[in-house]
Amino acid sequence: MEHDADRRVVWYLLLAMAVAGLGLVWPADAVFVSTALLSLAGSGLGGVGLLRHPASRLNFFRVAAVTIGLFSSLGGLFSLLALSIQQAGLWTDVIEQAHTTSTDLALAQAYANAFALTLWLVGNRVQQTGRITRLHRTALAALTDHRRRLQGLVGLLLLTQGYLLAIGAVVYGGRDLAQDGAPTHPLLALTGPLVPVMPVVLGYYARDQYIRGRYRHVLLYGLLLTVELGWFFLFGRRSVFFFFGLAGLGILFDRPLSRPFRLKNSLALLLTAMMAFALADAYHRLRVVYRFEAAQRMSGWEMLTGLWQADTDEYSALRNRNLALRAGYGSLALGQFVNLFRTSSQSPLLGQQLVGSLLVATPSDFLVDKQTIEVKEKLYEHAFGIGLTDISETLYLESFVDFGGLGFIVYAGFLTALVGLVYRLASSDRRPVFALLTACVLVSLALSMLETDMITFLIGLRSVLVCYALAWLLSPKRTPAPQSATDGQNASGEAPS
Repeated sequence: MEHDADRRVVWYLLLAMAVAGLGLVWPADAVFVSTALLSLAGSGLGGVGLLRHPASRLNFFRVAAVTIGLFSSLGGLFSLLALSIQQAGLWTDVIEQAHTTSTDLALAQAYANAFALTLWLVGNRVQQTGRITRLHRTALAALTDHRRRLQGLVGLLLLTQGYLLAIGAVVYGGRDLAQDGAPTHPLLALTGPLVPVMPVVLGYYARDQYIRGRYRHVLLYGLLLTVELGWFFLFGRRSVFFFFGLAGLGILFDRPLSRPFRLKNSLALLLTAMMAFALADAYHRLRVVYRFEAAQRMSGWEMLTGLWQADTDEYSALRNRNLALRAGYGSLALGQFVNLFRTSSQSPLLGQQLVGSLLVATPSDFLVDKQTIEVKEKLYEHAFGIGLTDISETLYLESFVDFGGLGFIVYAGFLTALVGLVYRLASSDRRPVFALLTACVLVSLALSMLETDMITFLIGLRSVLVCYALAWLLSPKRTPAPQSATDGQNASGEAPS
């Protein structure tokens, strides 16, 4: 049954890629829409598979593939529909200003599908080895058998966050724009990538205490989750959605989300989604009404009291236009480079972006002065002579700019090598707390595939490796419990290796 679902995911994505090729002979929005709809269907099926099997949710490759497929297609479709409703011909004007066409957008979606499909197939292979199941089992052991250690880790991270807020190292928008270019505070650089463990742990213990009937403890964990939500809120709209996704992972860490379960809890899921969208909208409202510079100099009370006094109609118009444009940024950015390479003599960068990302992600300037390294928009502008501002950076965009149509193979192979190493360390060493930390960080990185760059990705993995080194130095190895002979099926429905 599961293998049939996997095949449907593959076939939908391949069909979408084939339809995108029609754009070369029939340049019409209909081709782009058809490609995006088929991509959305295939990725949606993959997402349903993740809901059904708890262990699969820790599979970085599967989660990343679903994230890329869903949000690349959904963003382009939403942008086209929203802009067309707002004003006739506005969509055409936008893609012309972005130096792309409907054909290029369809081909861009096909390339995103190729990237996602490669990760999906790698994820299937990793799943079959049983490594993800072992990681899930070990991480669950950390939650059940190492409660005090995890509570201590949560307390330490909360204290660190409070300190960073008190000294102004973290403000609305993440970092103070007045300190742009200054080094990241060492504590933020060390603990920032590890924060995804917080909502997972707090969510799991909140559900555990609810099941035990300890409602005062449930309120305590709920309060801590609310505090942590405030931290995620400061870093942006996407961080708000990441928080709810990670908290949901913790609450349902070992619980399959079957269709009856989803129907029974549909109201709770709907209210949660509405809360996430409301908070994301509040973040955006602050950005539109005050701008980052002004908001970062105001107290929370000042922002809230003046926020709702702003012109609602004017704000709504700005929000709707900005939301429609931002949703399509990923498609438009990739479509622009598809058009550039397809219609001009410009050629890919042959790995300059990847090399630059590796250098920038090094812990310090001991290899090279990072200020002299050109990456992302500055590199693209210098190499191709095009003006770019605030584009949506994604790994599949970087792979295409670096290596062209076959770039997804290079980047997917690079990700496979790095993440495979991390999985090997986390699943074979039997240090439960490290396994849980690894799972949380990798899921967070997979969810951020809708807009993240290689530098951010490498920094996240670097933090995981630092934690492994500390765990190796500070704790003895834990001998794994012998597997029961009756353990014939794992949480993902596969026989363990």
